[in-house]
Amino acid sequence: MKTTAIAIFTGFLAPLIFQSPLQADTRITPDVIYGRKMGMALTMDVLTPSKPNKAGVLFMVSGGWVSGWFDPATVLERPNPFGKLLDAGFTVFLVRHGSSPVFKVPDAVEDLRNAVRFVRAHAADYRIDPNRIGVCGASAGGHLSLMLGTTGDDGNAQSDDPIAKASSRVGAVVAYFPPTDLAPYLNDKRFPATHFGAELVKSVSPLQQVTVDDAPSLFVVGLKDDLVPSTHSKKMHDALLDRSVPAQFIGFPEAGHGFQGEDDDKAADALVEWFNRYLIDEDPSERASKTLEERRKSAPPTLSLIGEWKLLLTVNGDAADYTLKIDRDDGVLSAKLISARSGEYPVESIRYDAGEFSMGVRRSYAGQEFDFVYDYTGTLSTEEGLRGTVAVSEDGGARAGSGTFEAKRK
Repeated sequence: MKTTAIAIFTGFLAPLIFQSPLQADTRITPDVIYGRKMGMALTMDVLTPSKPNKAGVLFMVSGGWVSGWFDPATVLERPNPFGKLLDAGFTVFLVRHGSSPVFKVPDAVEDLRNAVRFVRAHAADYRIDPNRIGVCGASAGGHLSLMLGTTGDDGNAQSDDPIAKASSRVGAVVAYFPPTDLAPYLNDKRFPATHFGAELVKSVSPLQQVTVDDAPSLFVVGLKDDLVPSTHSKKMHDALLDRSVPAQFIGFPEAGHGFQGEDDDKAADALVEWFNRYLIDEDPSERASKTLEERRKSAPPTLSLIGEWKLLLTVNGDAADYTLKIDRDDGVLSAKLISARSGEYPVESIRYDAGEFSMGVRRSYAGQEFDFVYDYTGTLSTEEGLRGTVAVSEDGGARAGSGTFEAKRK
């Protein structure tokens, strides 16, 4: 996001004494044209390490969906994450997209899909395996990386353009503190790129695009981020796991919208490890060869949760009946817990993964200055429905009680 671009690129590009011998031998190919629009060139810089490992990583140069220029040689002065990627043998592509205010988020997404197609079509020129391409970025760059990870296609085999014929799919994604749902940022004055029609929000919100064939994705966030709350990443992380897509969430307790010091080192190490795991150790083409039906069969049966349930909650010897309504929109579970006497209680989270059910509910009582949080954990079976235990705590963390629940279909 725009306010982040300063923090991110100041952090990434400020001069440092450190430079490894491997980085010193990096070959820089600046201003490679991967496309054109409105008479302007779309460019990327290519950093080729001295010992390539045949995998490529596209870094989204984007803050607030503004893609600025900088001397690619300055990247070699930073160990995180570029130096570590190059030392590990990854060829790095610094990719720029059409920027606001002229171009909006949907335009940036399309530019970057074309960048992936270009790199894949020219993989032999860059000495990389066309099946071993990953993407990464921070904030808006992380959002765009996730869009590539969730909406890739196989290309247009009927096109006369060799670039258009190439796939835009990627093998792995790393996103630092990304927005995953653009609805809260639509028409935000801080970000002109978000000024587009509301009917397009879903198409450029990676959280709404999660499917079983998405790329393995790592989310690295600051838990004190006020610009893009960590819940953006957590919800998408859970949605990917719900589809049996490999995903990992790393949260730094004291970090905000940007990393420094030890957090910066740990984030870069995690990024390189993720790409090593899914671009080097594992062949992405083998994962991609699985049919959609095979992936669906391996995913947890969340469809069995959808519908209305009669739920009996017993806490500290007191029992109460509720209606639990569970729905799913594009892979994301949602729920409503309704009392005939008191109305609806907010369901803050709901998840079903590998047979385990969990749900968090917040309840307020008249005369109380704090809320109670009910954490449901249990299992789902055909014969017995939903059943498990409930831990109840005050908003401040004090334990208030515990109990059990069971639910049968209405």
